[in-house]
Parts: sequence; C-alpha cells; structure tokens
Amino acid sequence: MPRKAIGWLVSGAMFALFLLTLKLALANVSGEYKISWILLPGFSMDFGILLNPLSLVMLAIVTGVGSAIFFYSIEYMEHDAGFGRYFAGLSLFAVSMIGIVISSNLLQLFIFWELVGVSSYLLIGHWYQKNEAADAGKKAFLTNRVGDFGFLLGILALWVLSGPEGSRSLNLLKLNSAVGNMLLHREALTVALILIFIGVMGKSAQFPLHVWLPDAMEGPTPVSALIHAATMVVAGVYLLARLFFLFHHAPFVMDGIAYLGAFTAFFAATQALVQNDIKRVLAYSTLSQLGLMVMAVGLGSSSAAMFHLSTHAFFKALLFLAAGSIIHATHEQDIKKMGGLVVKMPVTSAAFLIGTFALIGFWPASGFWSKEEILALALRESNELFIMGMITAFFTALYMGRVLFLAFFGPSKLTTKPHEPGLLMILPLVVLAVLSVIAGAFHGQAMEFLHHPAEREIEVPAILGRLSNMVGLFGICTIFIFYWVRKFLALGWMFTWLRELIVRKYYVDDLYDFFLRSVQEPFARFLDWVERRIVVEGGVNGTARGTARAGAWFRRLQTGNIQTYLSVFFFGVVVMVYFLVIKS
Repeated sequence: MPRKAIGWLVSGAMFALFLLTLKLALANVSGEYKISWILLPGFSMDFGILLNPLSLVMLAIVTGVGSAIFFYSIEYMEHDAGFGRYFAGLSLFAVSMIGIVISSNLLQLFIFWELVGVSSYLLIGHWYQKNEAADAGKKAFLTNRVGDFGFLLGILALWVLSGPEGSRSLNLLKLNSAVGNMLLHREALTVALILIFIGVMGKSAQFPLHVWLPDAMEGPTPVSALIHAATMVVAGVYLLARLFFLFHHAPFVMDGIAYLGAFTAFFAATQALVQNDIKRVLAYSTLSQLGLMVMAVGLGSSSAAMFHLSTHAFFKALLFLAAGSIIHATHEQDIKKMGGLVVKMPVTSAAFLIGTFALIGFWPASGFWSKEEILALALRESNELFIMGMITAFFTALYMGRVLFLAFFGPSKLTTKPHEPGLLMILPLVVLAVLSVIAGAFHGQAMEFLHHPAEREIEVPAILGRLSNMVGLFGICTIFIFYWVRKFLALGWMFTWLRELIVRKYYVDDLYDFFLRSVQEPFARFLDWVERRIVVEGGVNGTARGTARAGAWFRRLQTGNIQTYLSVFFFGVVVMVYFLVIKS
C-alpha cells in the first residue's frame, strides 16, 4: 500500500476507536460481555470484556492519546524505510494494550500483557540495523520476562485460592466475590499479590526492574511517547488499580508498594538531573512519575494513582512529541548542543513549556491537581513518604529547568537552522497542550468517577498547593541561578564525584553486568556441561551404548549351529536337575 494510505488507514481506525470509547463513556455503559472459550471437565474459561469507570477512562487514554501519536507518526516517519512495518507494530501495540484494559479475566489479560512485551521488542528495536536499538529491544523484552514470570505464578496462586476444585476462576468479578474465602488464607494471598506486583515492577519499570526503560529511547520518538504515556509502562499501574479489591486487604504488600514507589520516584529523579539526551531526561521523568503513582496505590488510593496516570498521559505525550519535533528539525538529541529554540521553534517551544509546567505541577496545569492529590495522601498517611514526594517534586523542577535553560533559553549552539514541522505534527501538539492545561479542571469529577469503595476521601489542605508551587518555582530558579553563576565561577568540581555516581546509574547496571558475566554465565556453562556429559552422554547416550553392547554380545549366542543349541540345552537340563533333585 502507499505510505500515506497506510498511515491514514491505521490512524483513522485508532481515532474511530476513540470515538466509540467516548460513545460508551457518555452512555455510561458497564458490565461484562463474554463467550465460552475453553470448556473441559472441571475447567472452563471465558473470553470477555469488562467495562466499568476504570476501564473506560483507561480506554479513552489509550485510544485518545494513541490517536494523536498515530497521526503525528505519519509525518515523523514519512521517509523511514520500514514505514509499513512501523505502523503494523504500532497497531499491535495499541490493540495489545486495549486487550489488557478490557479483559474480564486474568488469563486473558496475561495473553495481552505478553503481546505488549512482544510489541515493545518490535518497536524499540525498529531500527534494528543499529546495535544499540537491537540490544535495547532485547533488554526490554528479557527484563519484562523476569517480571512476567512472577506475574504468572501469582495468577496461578490466585487460581488455587479462588475456591475449591471445580469452582475455581480467574474472572475478575468472581475473584472479587471470592475475597472473603481468600482472606482465610491470608499468608498465601500475600505471597500471590507479591508475585503479581513483580509483574508490575517489570512493566511499570519499578526498581530494580527499571533498567530497560531508559534504553528504550533507541526506538522512534513516537514509540517512546506511546510507551511512556498510554501503553506499556502504565499497564502495571492499571493492573494495581484493577486488582485493588485484593491489594487493599494486604497491608504488608501495600506498605512495600508505597515505599518502593517512593524510592523509585526519588531514584529516577536524581538520574534525570545528569542526562544530556532530551529523550532520556523524559524517560527518567516517566520512571519518577510512575513511582508516585505506585506510591499512591500503596497508600490506599487507586483513584489518585489513576488520575495522575490520566493527566501524565497528556503532558508526557506532549513532551515526547515536542522533543520529537526538535529532533526531527535539528537531527540532535543532546541538549548541550541545542539552545535558542524558543526563538527558532516558538510553537514547539510553547508546547514543551506547557508540558514542563504540567510535569512540575504548576497551577493551573493538570499535573498540579493530580500531583496534589498524591502529596495530600502522603501527608495524611506517612510523613517520610510526603518528604520524599516533595524532594522528588523539587528535583523534577531542577532537571526540567535544566532542559529549558540549555535547549530553549540558553545561547544557540546549533549548526543547522531548525524549523517548525508540518500540520500533522503540530496539531497533536496543540491538542495535547490544551488537554494538559484543562484536564485538571475536572479533577473533582475524575476522582469521584474513579473512586473505589475501599478508599478514604482525600482532603487536600489549602496550603499544600501553594507549597507545591513554591517548591517548583524554587527548583526552576535554583537551576537558572546555578547556570548563570557557573559562567563566572568554576563550580563543576563540586559535583564531579556525585555526578559520576549518578551517571553510572548508581552502578546498578554494572551490578547486573557483573552478575550475568560472573555468576549466571558460569552457572549456565556448568549446567551445560552436566547436561552434555552426565545427563545426555552418561544417561541417554550411555543407556543406548549399553543396550547396543548387550545386543552385540547376545548376538554371539545365535550361531546357527544345532549342536551348539543342543549342548546349551543339555547343560541347562543338567543344572536344573542338580538344583531340583540332587541339591534338594
């Protein structure tokens, strides 16, 4: 098919899905729609759709933000040799995420969960001719398999806990009804939920399974936007919200989720401070924001997590697509080699600035309202987590202020003359910029719509909003003052050792590399030797050789000489007579 036809067909189909989702949401459609899938004696499984406020909101995000990214891709990828393959992968990615959102049972959800992993491998490694892209695709795929193994074990554990044999189910509504029986086995339920959360750690890139996400920037920029805003990484947070009816009964697991999310938010924010690649800054930013969402679930509010997921989808897609416009125009990703973009690309710069304000959480941008809900929740539940959340907010302002200073407001270092992209790339930026501003105005209705019966209402102190804005403003001013002062004073030496520590990602990747090379690979070689020399050579092949030798020896008895046979027969008779007559 012609390139334009491919792009418009796929993007139009995605937009049609968005319109159908709006129709479902406006009609307030809810309920389960299913057909029999597997029917065996004592075992049955349905294939179905479960619609409720949570799934409708997520479906609108996937199809709405996805539509903007699809249309943007038509122009961004127009000269790419793998244009058709790219849109095929993009379509598979979108439908896999939609499958996760609407699945009515965990087995069906797991199938689409794995398809998301396959899609990420295909799209992150789209430019597979580059070793970095091919390696990044493999890294994302393999890291997620570690988490998904835990998820699968958790699903099997919930199957066993769901009821007596013959009445077990993985249907989400039936699991909800079976919670009372599951609580009779609280320790086993705790283990099952920990295993499921390991799957969340892989998909939503929580420490220590976060290592794949920064490298995923090797894929095309629209893919990065789709992964970070509307599909893969938000799937884990959505799963936590989907299974909140189970998680809130496990306080130990909830505490662990909250603290791990807070640590991931802080940990990733510090790494974003030293990145020079504009996409990697945004990637670590996503890691940090995902940590806040996970922390919100752990603190007992899936609605706060999902509300921040919704607003984050708008402004993070906006930031990535704006970054894509810059890369498309300048062929440069290093913010230290940019500068002066606010004059040369005013529309893109304005879009990036709006996304930045939303990410930092300045009033009245949407990020202000959703982040405020999470910080108010942390203030109510845990002083330590509230402090970590505020520090993370300060670091967010620091690293985004650094991007603004170096890429947009600082002196230009570009060797090319950048220009604004065409309408197909500009229009999604405008739409997402508007949504990034106005989405927060509906925070009350959104929180009420997403509210789970097990949650307590969140009361936001009036002073918290002002404090959050002050922290963000202080961070922006700090970074601008730092760069201004550094022009006149040599301050770089003060942070050399700390920068080295963070640039090396706190040596987490080095630790993984050491483990793989020094532990896993030697152990694998040892097992290979055992398999070849003992199991195969000694066991399988040894048995075969023994059988062959025994056959060769017994063949010698078949001489074909009747005198020999009579002699053996006579000898046998003599032995029998000896033992039966003489000996007895």
